[in-house]
Amino acid sequence: MAQAGWWARIGHWFRGSDPNTVNDLPAVGRDGFLHGLESEAARQTLGVISAPRLSKQQRREQTLDRLQDGHLRVVGLIESLQKHLEAQDRRGQSIAGSLEQVAENMVRLSEAARQQCETLGTIATQLQTGNDRAQRWEEAFAQFPALAEAQRATLATLGEQVAIGRQAD
Repeated sequence: MAQAGWWARIGHWFRGSDPNTVNDLPAVGRDGFLHGLESEAARQTLGVISAPRLSKQQRREQTLDRLQDGHLRVVGLIESLQKHLEAQDRRGQSIAGSLEQVAENMVRLSEAARQQCETLGTIATQLQTGNDRAQRWEEAFAQFPALAEAQRATLATLGEQVAIGRQAD
């Protein structure tokens, strides 16, 4: 059993388990020619001319064309990934800006809530003061009947004294 050289093993390790089956492309041998295109359908799918009609140079050019097509696909994929990442970056910046605005609004909201609390506290103090005054007026008005009764009793007593004084005169 022949063991592959160190560089060959490293190359296989980077390429994966089967270095000739990558991205639905035909296998390429060590000589640089396409292998595994036995069926006519496979040749037509890949746009490959049958092997007997190709010279070595034409097969190499065909292989290079396929590699270039694969390279262009990879470049297109990288460009689309880059566009996607740029769009994602813009969305991330937009979300960050929105979150900053929310934070600013929350600060303003908390300030407004604090001011409302102070205003409500002032209103409550004024209402309490008004309630205290109303209670004092109520107490004063509650004393009017007692004062009126005392005043009537005093006037009655004065009337009796005046009557007694007249009788004595």
